[in-house]
Amino acid sequence: MKNSNKGILAVLAGLLFVPNFSFTKGSAAVRYDEIDSLFKDTLNSVLCYENVEQTDVSAQKETLYDIRLNELGIVYDFTYDGQEGFAVVVDDGELKVTELTTESSSPYSGVDGMKVYVSEGLYWYTDGSGFYDCVSGLPVSDEAMETVSETAYRGALEFEYDSEQINYVYRSEKPYNILPSIPTYDYGKTNGCVPIAGTNLIAYLDKSFSNLIPNYEPGTTFLGRYRFKSGNDTIYALSDTLYADMNTSISDGATISDFRSGMKKYVNRQGYNVSFSSLMSWGKIKFDRAKSVVQEGKPIALFLSGYTSTTITTDEGFDILNYESTTGNHAAAGFGCLEVNYTFSDNSTRTDRYIHCAMGTGVYQNGYINVGNVNIDEVLAITIS
Repeated sequence: MKNSNKGILAVLAGLLFVPNFSFTKGSAAVRYDEIDSLFKDTLNSVLCYENVEQTDVSAQKETLYDIRLNELGIVYDFTYDGQEGFAVVVDDGELKVTELTTESSSPYSGVDGMKVYVSEGLYWYTDGSGFYDCVSGLPVSDEAMETVSETAYRGALEFEYDSEQINYVYRSEKPYNILPSIPTYDYGKTNGCVPIAGTNLIAYLDKSFSNLIPNYEPGTTFLGRYRFKSGNDTIYALSDTLYADMNTSISDGATISDFRSGMKKYVNRQGYNVSFSSLMSWGKIKFDRAKSVVQEGKPIALFLSGYTSTTITTDEGFDILNYESTTGNHAAAGFGCLEVNYTFSDNSTRTDRYIHCAMGTGVYQNGYINVGNVNIDEVLAITIS
């Protein structure tokens, strides 16, 4: 068996990667060479399992895109011994084969336009004017598009970085529950931003409601300041529990509804009640209300369509703002608010309004969200009783 596997590999290495197609490595997050290797290894294992000792395999591959038309991975259409098969390999931060069959050709075969991979069994394409289902050829309805694109928060995985220097003649700031330490746990599971936001919220609330995480103290007091602990087995177990309670899917993440029901399930299990209050009005956050909420010690959950995490470094006469941005849907946990007012040499002014957040991913996991420069789908105040 081992020898036959080597034989297949030699054929694949010689024949697989000569199809007439091209693509651009526009997304640094997509590791195309590693995708090719993973496909070859996986197909070899499948053929070996099916007792195929040696065969000629030919394949064509095309770039797949997500619903925002960012590069996502590759679909392989292959043939061997007169049989057709296809495989989908994606890289959304984790390399994985999501589909592989030796019994049918690719659903994208014969389709013109950009190939869009939504999830297992859901294949779209776009001609630039709209989305169409590959199997039926019918246009994708606005309702279906909204369901897929707006309700699943998958976790931001690809970032862009920038910075800004603000030179001022006068600066003032007003903090609202800006703490020296917040829980900033990140996620180790694909599309886990919603349950990790829940993890950070629960850890924060456990300081006041001690049985939310039984037999656990989320932080320690040092020199009069409370500091949350770093990640540990208890926190990882909490994250795993919330991942399940929120019905989180590797392909689709979790929705706002999943977040609410999962938080309720977990909190009720610990002997408490939880309620949620929206801080949105006409598509915008009620920032004054958010300031009041965090001063009451209540955290907030943010659901974002793209975001920029900001760190602020203050010096004499200028601030340096470092930005980490992504276009992906994301969920974060917020604990405080900050208003920064600048006056410039021409007497003009600027006010930045931030929420202090645990981002759950990225370099700037302890950062600020500028509410005037982000698409917010929902903000929920969390109350435990």
